[in-house]
Amino acid sequence: MHLGPDALVGPAGWYLSRPGFWWGAAGLVKRLLGGWRDDPISLSHLGAAHASVEAARAMVAAAAAAIDAEPAMPSDAAARLAYVTRHMADLTAGSVIEHTTRALGPGPMTQDEPVSQLLSDLALYVRQSHAERDLATLGRLVVRHANASG
Repeated sequence: MHLGPDALVGPAGWYLSRPGFWWGAAGLVKRLLGGWRDDPISLSHLGAAHASVEAARAMVAAAAAAIDAEPAMPSDAAARLAYVTRHMADLTAGSVIEHTTRALGPGPMTQDEPVSQLLSDLALYVRQSHAERDLATLGRLVVRHANASG
């Protein structure tokens, strides 16, 4: 079905106000924790997903601490920090989606509406980034920083 540029998909605010939308990867791991099987493969996927979320949490905390320590940091440094943090969030979401679907198979995606919605929302949210374009911008900033640092 083709929708025109003025087509409305839902009422105002529906996209951001759906239950669980803001939970992201951490919410998906928490929501699915009870569904993991007690076998080494499933548990390894759970461990990997949890580690990804914790690494992203540490990155966000480090970025917040850097901002607090230097609120007027030069714009190139602030941009590098923002791009790295956004990329880590993107990697984390992808990792959680991958590990969740590999561990649980298609069942939750087809028979558990809250899980299916979380997976869909997370994938859609992450794809709103500029992905490789952001990484190319980050690469330019890294080169500029390296050249300026000597």
